[in-house]
Amino acid sequence: LHSFPTRRSSDLTYTETATYQNGEIKVSGVNIENATFTGNLTVVDSVVDGDIRLTNSAVQGELLIKGGGTVYLDGGTYQNITLEKQGVKIVLLGQATVETLTARAATNIVVDNQSKIKTLNVDKAASRTTITTQENGTIDNIQSRGISDIVLNTPAKLIGFGSSAGGSTLVSNAVIDKIVAEAKVALTLNANVESVLLTATGEGTSITLGNNA
Repeated sequence: LHSFPTRRSSDLTYTETATYQNGEIKVSGVNIENATFTGNLTVVDSVVDGDIRLTNSAVQGELLIKGGGTVYLDGGTYQNITLEKQGVKIVLLGQATVETLTARAATNIVVDNQSKIKTLNVDKAASRTTITTQENGTIDNIQSRGISDIVLNTPAKLIGFGSSAGGSTLVSNAVIDKIVAEAKVALTLNANVESVLLTATGEGTSITLGNNA
């Protein structure tokens, strides 16, 4: 297990191209560049707030975020990201790509620049998670089992609201292939949506159409 920081100093930036098995980040202010973790990387829960940045790095196992204030992922590839800290913010920048991101507590997720999340899951316990895509950052598939507030400025394939997601909101300013609502949610659609499926439990969902929808 490789711990960051590795030394007692004010410089918490690690730029060497290195490969580790598992790692843990124990303080805020850490900036890791060009690193590959073949196993897992954990931001431990004793990191109360502050920024952590990973630049052009890769986590092939799980990036587990139990602490920190804001986590920036600038470029790089991530197989699984799990957000366990209430109120943490994660910002994807550059061409960062994430296979699966799961929010287990209410968090703030921003997908910016050219970054991409393939599947984003919001657990029941993560109610009032906020999700925003901007510039050319995209999320293919959002499955919201808890309450979420979503603003999409880029296209998406599937947005699903589970039966416990009642009270969720979606503002879409770009094309969405399909929306499935199993709970009463509020949809503001300012661009085309190929199909909207409301199940019986989604009765009462409000749909507001903008000029371009």
